[in-house]
Amino acid sequence: MGAAATGAAFLPFSAGLIAGTLVATRVTGARGPRASLVPGALLAAAGLTWCAFIRADGGLLTDVLGPSLMTSIGTGLVLAPVAAAATTGVTAREAGTASGLFNSSRQLGGCIGLAALATIAAQRTGTATDPAALNDGYPWAWPSPPPSSRSRRSWP
Repeated sequence: MGAAATGAAFLPFSAGLIAGTLVATRVTGARGPRASLVPGALLAAAGLTWCAFIRADGGLLTDVLGPSLMTSIGTGLVLAPVAAAATTGVTAREAGTASGLFNSSRQLGGCIGLAALATIAAQRTGTATDPAALNDGYPWAWPSPPPSSRSRRSWP
């Protein structure tokens, strides 16, 4: 797959984020933040769990598009209510500071989380660079303790 095709394969993720955010904005306004926050978090968690089972020889539809859409729509459903909660009750004078703090915290948390998960995955794969070995390390980065007594092939 070339660079353009790879980039095009990630466009559905952006579309899912936009769709989820649009739905969340309407649902949050009509029913409150919990109505989109809970289903969105569950959908995003299910999509990320699906990502832990991606195979090195997997296909675009089952191993990239499916989990990407599920994760992005769920994340989109969560973004609007969380952003609203971060700035609710803040005076107009401090709204910019609260919004900036929220966005900075979200970015920093993502950076630290990604670095930790990549470190765990790299520890598992070692110096191997073939797709199967790299794919073997990613499930170990999923936020649950991998059983040390199991073989490489049995996890997850």
